[in-house]
Amino acid sequence: MAMVLAGVVGALVSGAAVAGPRSASGRTTAVTAGAVPGPVLLIGTSGVRWSDVSAQVTPALWRLSRTAGLAVASTRGVEPTGCPVDGWLTVSAGTKAAAARAGGTCATLVEPVDGAVPGWAADRTALVSQQYDAKAGAAGEVLRGGGVSAVAVGPGAAVALAGADGRVVGRYQAVPSSAQQVTGVVRDALGSARLVVVDAGAVRAGSADGSASTGSRPTQLAAVDSLVGAALDAADPGTTVLVTSL
Repeated sequence: MAMVLAGVVGALVSGAAVAGPRSASGRTTAVTAGAVPGPVLLIGTSGVRWSDVSAQVTPALWRLSRTAGLAVASTRGVEPTGCPVDGWLTVSAGTKAAAARAGGTCATLVEPVDGAVPGWAADRTALVSQQYDAKAGAAGEVLRGGGVSAVAVGPGAAVALAGADGRVVGRYQAVPSSAQQVTGVVRDALGSARLVVVDAGAVRAGSADGSASTGSRPTQLAAVDSLVGAALDAADPGTTVLVTSL
């Protein structure tokens, strides 16, 4: 998955070679791609499995699966159990990356403050002790260097599009409260930016009856699917769309 996302960034920078994940030999690979004709919409989530996708619970994902090119993405991370922020940090770094954990607990994704991602310094420090030579902000710096306009919608997207300094490269927009507003925000973003990244939320483990604060799995899946569907509604036929569970 890191290689695919690096390829997307490379295509946006009009054929530039972009550093990808390290190979087994320890060498950094490069991704070269031709320019994408239209804007790119990356919709990311966490914890969604293919077995979750159904016409009843996740109608938007189900409809997309009937016509889109499909793949099984490897989500193996640095830690045995991944956190939502790890996936977004992996997008940022282009290789496996795990965010800082306080007492082994996943950090909560929160809104940027004046364009800066909270906890960025701690995450950069955490990456130093990991074996993948991950550089937080690598994708953002490539976009900045290539002059690619970008919009991040939601806190996970802000992590993905942050530069090395932890500030969002491009514009940031919080996720609106209604599906109709989400569609409007994403449509406006696609009209002005080459890359739009949307955080569609996460599905977290909880009790089967929904007594956990996260709610039951079907409830969480429905919420994610609603956001995915709203974002997809904003894309016209010329948009390159990538939906992934990170």
